[in-house]
Amino acid sequence: MSLGRINRNLAAGAAILLMAAPSVWAADGGTVQGVVSDATGKPVAGAYVKLKNDQKRLTFMVISREQGRFEAKDLPPGKYRVQGVDGEHQSEWFSNVTVAAGGEDAKVGLLLNGKRGPSLAPAWPQRIPEAQVDKSPTDESGLPEGPGRQLVAERCVSCHDLQRVVVKRSDQDDWNHTVGRMRTRMTVASIPDLTAAETTAVVNYLSEKFPLVQPYDANSRLPRAVLSGKAVQYRAVQYELVNNHAEPHDVAVDPKGNPWVAERAGKLGRLDAKTLEFVEIDTPPGPAAADRQSLGNPQIDSKGMLWVPDGPNARWLNYDTNSTKFVSYAWPKGKGNAGGNSMAVHPDGTIWATGGGGEARQLNPATGEFKFYPARPSRPARIRAPTAWRLPATDRCGLRKTRPT
Repeated sequence: MSLGRINRNLAAGAAILLMAAPSVWAADGGTVQGVVSDATGKPVAGAYVKLKNDQKRLTFMVISREQGRFEAKDLPPGKYRVQGVDGEHQSEWFSNVTVAAGGEDAKVGLLLNGKRGPSLAPAWPQRIPEAQVDKSPTDESGLPEGPGRQLVAERCVSCHDLQRVVVKRSDQDDWNHTVGRMRTRMTVASIPDLTAAETTAVVNYLSEKFPLVQPYDANSRLPRAVLSGKAVQYRAVQYELVNNHAEPHDVAVDPKGNPWVAERAGKLGRLDAKTLEFVEIDTPPGPAAADRQSLGNPQIDSKGMLWVPDGPNARWLNYDTNSTKFVSYAWPKGKGNAGGNSMAVHPDGTIWATGGGGEARQLNPATGEFKFYPARPSRPARIRAPTAWRLPATDRCGLRKTRPT
């Protein structure tokens, strides 16, 4: 399997960065070595080896090589669990593996004697497979009978059709979060909000009629084919976010190589590329309630200035990643919603974004002036800016990077 194919599969589960940023653990970290074997004891090359540090919320992944041997270097000291995954099989977790700073290498033997779970079909988070989405109805004919059906049919079409509802499969906690997020969108768009009783009825109906189909399996996105070639030279490092409803929106990298995300929960997040520590930064208070926050796509310029749209609070925010200072630019009244999914920094220093009203938007930070450029009568194209990080929409819970071993 090629490296590009591996990247696409890994991207399906978390954000990926291809880079060779040195870790501070290179000098003080430890190493885990071992061998991966199949159920008969035969060594397996090209298998995934996952090393999970639960305390630090970090998971490292390397690939076994000739004779099934693997080596994971530069690991932060601490306790680890180790698992092997290959084709249709996986090992049990090998627990209590101690990694000491500069100490003796830990040794692990992994036996692939367990059956892997089913592969997760290509789909957006907690949705039916994409191949089935276009066949799903866009009107209330797709809603099963039950208490709350009429409320969903009438109130869940303010911003989209009902296909977006009937293709989703989630548990009650996630449906509650989704409905809350949609209420935020309704507030920003000046659409009458749901009452508490209506919200309960909608959540109960959706969680009963459209429940979670397949529980989360961290290995369900890994390829089944044996890895070879350059693919075995890379390792992945994943950080698991504390808030599983944070919904990090895209990734931007500052001049120091640190990735940043804008959370739809209303916070900025930064993963230190060297220490692998994640921090969250609260945005300045605004008129929107704490549970009605939603940041858009972030961008960072060559000076470390981060820009992000903040729809619920009617502003665009600038955050200096060096001085940690915020500057807020109030959104002009009568110009619709300040939020959006696409933002880019122009070489001349102006900030651009697309808007739901079908226009391109421009901010001149030097003057604080916004300008608007109507688009042709069609859906506006996304503005894209080059970035070394990607955060696919198939996971909202983690950040992952890969680099050569």
